[in-house]
Amino acid sequence: MKRQSLVILYGALLLGCAASRADMAGTITNETGNAIAGARVFAEPGIENAVVQGVVTGMSFSIAGDFFGGVGVFATAPGYGFGGVHLNVAAGDEPCDVVITLTKEAAISGTVNDARGAPVSGAHVASIAITHPVKVGIPLSKMAAYGIAPPESDASGRFRVGNVPADAVIALKFAHPLFAQEAVTDIAAGTSDLKVVMHRGVTVRGQVSVRGAADPVSGAVVTARNAQPPHDTAFGTSDGSGMFTMRLKPGVYLFQAYASGRISPGLQRVDIHGESPERQVRLALSETSVITGVMGDAKTGEPIPGVRVLLETQGRPAGAARTGGDGRFRLQAAEGDNLLLFHSAPGYLPPDTRALRVNAPGGGTLELPGLWLAPIPEFNLRVYEDDGETPVAGAFISLLRPKQFGWQQTDADGRVILRFTNMPDDNRIFGIAEHPGKAQGALFALDRGNAEDGSVALLSLATVTGRVVNERGKAVAGATVGALFADDALPDALPLWRCLTDADGAFFWPAVPAGVPQRCLASLGAINAAAGQDINPAPAETVDIGVITLSGAATKEDAAALKWRDVPHLCGPDADIADSALLAFYCSPAEASVYIKAVENIRAQLRVFHVESLVAVTGAYTCDAAAVPVYAGGAAPHASCVYDRNGEPLLRAVGLPPITLLRTLPGEL
Repeated sequence: MKRQSLVILYGALLLGCAASRADMAGTITNETGNAIAGARVFAEPGIENAVVQGVVTGMSFSIAGDFFGGVGVFATAPGYGFGGVHLNVAAGDEPCDVVITLTKEAAISGTVNDARGAPVSGAHVASIAITHPVKVGIPLSKMAAYGIAPPESDASGRFRVGNVPADAVIALKFAHPLFAQEAVTDIAAGTSDLKVVMHRGVTVRGQVSVRGAADPVSGAVVTARNAQPPHDTAFGTSDGSGMFTMRLKPGVYLFQAYASGRISPGLQRVDIHGESPERQVRLALSETSVITGVMGDAKTGEPIPGVRVLLETQGRPAGAARTGGDGRFRLQAAEGDNLLLFHSAPGYLPPDTRALRVNAPGGGTLELPGLWLAPIPEFNLRVYEDDGETPVAGAFISLLRPKQFGWQQTDADGRVILRFTNMPDDNRIFGIAEHPGKAQGALFALDRGNAEDGSVALLSLATVTGRVVNERGKAVAGATVGALFADDALPDALPLWRCLTDADGAFFWPAVPAGVPQRCLASLGAINAAAGQDINPAPAETVDIGVITLSGAATKEDAAALKWRDVPHLCGPDADIADSALLAFYCSPAEASVYIKAVENIRAQLRVFHVESLVAVTGAYTCDAAAVPVYAGGAAPHASCVYDRNGEPLLRAVGLPPITLLRTLPGEL
């Protein structure tokens, strides 16, 4: 179907989409969607392999080859900069709809000097990496066979790189036989005064041989990937005696060697120290093998795409792949002992067998038997009154782990079905259930053992109050105060509730689950402090935990005191608070679309309580239309604030405020 639609759309036969191969095909156009005269297209099937050229007909292109794994696809044309896309091609995928858009060309120029300021001539630009608006690498050092020579610095150290896409952000990699490779990132297209400094570095000499023998391997490609940002990769090639030489700056590198039908097992870590002028490296090659298998749904038998599979050889990272549309993955491995690590996929539980040790045959293919993932089950929860028998219709359910934004509600029988895309590592679910008409609620926990018949009985909720000050006794506004399980000392401990202090450093939370031992904590940035005692409140009890001291915390103006009606309305309907309280969700511009979508449902739920909802975006944000009121925010993002009719803040929370408070606000104002 996909291939037929492409033929209809583009009026040309896109070659190479047969299921038996993973050929590449797609379109090349300019920014107005038109074909470009003289366009050429290329693919780099892995950094260790040569570049291959494709065929361009009109605006369509095809590149023959059996591609899988990381593949860079890029194009160029007279008057245009390079453009392309980086693909992760899974086994079984048919990348027949690759879209490349070329923009007018710009240039980058500057000078290359050594560490003492002397010009360096003959430094060539080994690669161009486009990092924005798309991500793709252009391996100029491999393009000589196609008439594209890497630019070089002249006797005065000056260089110029053309064919750069206008308005793009670029990274350049400079190489020279007498210097260590130098990568320069975050370069704006059109820059004319780039200053590059190259260093002598440390000479790395090595030998590539056959594993288990002393036979040298000539013509092997050696890669050394920097383990630190910007994670650039240096290349070398072994000579007739299997020897190679490269210069590298001090750091940690991951070495691997490739030759026809052979590969070194895994990524070999090599530490390069500036104190040593030279470093020796030995790389042994094994025959290559292909490990392949199919991941399926344990319930339906259908293939599962997108499952990530990692490969380790001799305890070293050696590769990664994901399953394609037919559930198949394919990994190139060294012969012998290998370890496969299986991840899950959205909608599925972690695999029962997360690691599988296999023996890969040299020069052959290892086909694994069926691999299965079980779908995440639906969790049925029933909510009861405090008698444990009467179902509560319309109870509000908020999930603490895995975190979900918004509330779900029970049906007329007090039942709700909870569905998840991903599960926590321990497969345990935690949430809060609140009564829609009483100050009642409870904490619940579910696991796979009670997925079909989970239940919780509601009790009267407790209230916690207190105050946060610094070591001088001054109020600390905007501090986060919350509670964890009293015995939870894990780094990813589960917050049961969280609120923010007001201008007087005071806080309260009117929906604390009763009968749950809790430890109250306060924090402001990197400053943390615990309350003097743990609490285990009884139903309807009010617990004043007193003063929590945050030593070193500075006092600051309470951001929530800002009247939200004083800030601009950006889009969507005006907030209607004629007879309503208000719940505002503050977020960053990057999160705005997610919050706007979530608040659509929240707004409808809370109208029964006469509570209006809106999104307040903190930072520069432009929107044309929205189904909910969107305003410019003034408070810190990642907080919600409940306001009265006069726009005065009543409670600030991290996440959702309690339903118990929201349902009583209009009647108490």
